[in-house]
Amino acid sequence: MADIKLMLGGMMRDQGVSVHHLMGVAGLAKRSARDDFEVVWAYAIDDADLTSTKNHLLNQFMDSDCTHLLLVDGRVGFSVENVVQMLGHRQGLVVAIGPQASGRWPVELIGGGSLRKGLCVEARRTAMHFALFERSAVLHFRDAYPELEHKPTSDDPTDNLHQYRLFDPDIDSENGTYLASDAAFSERWRAADGEIWVDTDIELRTEVRQVVANKLRYQLPAVAPATS
Repeated sequence: MADIKLMLGGMMRDQGVSVHHLMGVAGLAKRSARDDFEVVWAYAIDDADLTSTKNHLLNQFMDSDCTHLLLVDGRVGFSVENVVQMLGHRQGLVVAIGPQASGRWPVELIGGGSLRKGLCVEARRTAMHFALFERSAVLHFRDAYPELEHKPTSDDPTDNLHQYRLFDPDIDSENGTYLASDAAFSERWRAADGEIWVDTDIELRTEVRQVVANKLRYQLPAVAPATS
């Protein structure tokens, strides 16, 4: 794993992050030191649907030299083994949604059907609460949508010169219905010849009420507001 440089993009709401999320972060930091691969920490705080947060973190990733981006909802607890398993698939985009989580996180499989544990299956649309992106796949995807590029919205000279709103909601071209952030992203990704793989063998722990106090978010590394 020495050739891997992983950016962990943590998506935080106002209530902070879960205890089990922090446990996953600590475990990942320990494993990276042991196995000699680098982890870059990038946390962003934004609104309830996390659209701006996801755009912000994806732009940070594209502007970096990291090989992979792991988007993680701050309420999600995970283990190092989950991350290693997803890296092992060697796909452009892998999302972890086990059967138990499918009721909370929408996923639509190609060909229909429901999730069954122990499979890696291809999806048409899926939630992106725990998603691993590979760099070359993301850059190919970005280049397919030049119309979604925009200039920074602030005067901060440290902002990326080029930003993209690849997670923005959209309208379904087939039936005119509204597509929320993750569904719209899924449609764009597949239209650009990308594949979305769902690892059903990973059951993640999600916590809504038991979260770390808001003040602790400032002790996390590289916390930044999502302004893009």
